[in-house]
Amino acid sequence: MFTKLKITIGRLKLETVKLSVITAMAIAVKFIFQILLGRVFGISWQLDSFFVTITILGLLGFSSDYFISLFIPIFNDVRQDSSKESNIFVDVVIKWAFVLSIFIIIFVKIFGIWIIRIVAPGLSQESVALAKQLMDIFIFALIFSQTHRILTLSLNSLHYYSFPAIIRFIPSLTNICFLFIFVPSYGIKVLALGSVFSNALSAAVLLVFFHFKTGWMPTWRFYHKKIPLLISKSTKMSVNSAIWGLRRVIVNNFASRLGEGSISIFYYADKIITALITVVVSPALRVYYSRISQLMSGAQWDKIRDLFKRVVKINMA
Repeated sequence: MFTKLKITIGRLKLETVKLSVITAMAIAVKFIFQILLGRVFGISWQLDSFFVTITILGLLGFSSDYFISLFIPIFNDVRQDSSKESNIFVDVVIKWAFVLSIFIIIFVKIFGIWIIRIVAPGLSQESVALAKQLMDIFIFALIFSQTHRILTLSLNSLHYYSFPAIIRFIPSLTNICFLFIFVPSYGIKVLALGSVFSNALSAAVLLVFFHFKTGWMPTWRFYHKKIPLLISKSTKMSVNSAIWGLRRVIVNNFASRLGEGSISIFYYADKIITALITVVVSPALRVYYSRISQLMSGAQWDKIRDLFKRVVKINMA
């Protein structure tokens, strides 16, 4: 048991380091896009509209947390009984996420203008109109981003960390290409189309990868017995995410009254502050969480205790 656990710890440490490096590189590329975006548009009302739209879509994205925040442990429970059944579970969850995304799209199409005015009441009429146009395009990326996230969680559960992390480069690289090729001719709205394209491409690549690694195939199933448990458990665990997400809404509400460019300045400051946490903390949580949830599915409490002790010793060292 000791040797096996030692190998497991070594692999987890290696995966954590690899994931941290890839995450840092992905964030660096994302920062390059943000810098280039600022150089092209400056601290302007157009950039304010763009970042208000991103904030709103990020908040709407939290709605998926009420659905899949505890996906990994429940996926591992299903997989403990049958690998085939776990593939069906993933397929059903993707379909439910698709339906949820459609409802969100309809909601945004109907109430989008009021949402913008609530989040950023200080925006000019011109900025509000641009934000609404951006949101009407951006929102379709939600369908593919939810599929992307579910597949990433599924692959993390199976201890595939590096490839899903590498896929994170696609949106930023696509945005940079669109910024130089299409924005000069078509304006900032083309970046919304780039987001839809990059999210669709990311989801498609992960879907193919997941198929080759697990044998997954689409089914006609639209329900799984674990869906009610997934929703009930995820809902209870996601309140903190929703509350934390409101901070940007509150700050945007205040910043929109301070004049043109204030929202953009806040957005850049927030990205810089959260970057370090994303690089240092997120990879370790992702790797060890998936491993511990797998051990919990098999009720291997001794291994969980030993793993926890070793992780604590490693972090203290």
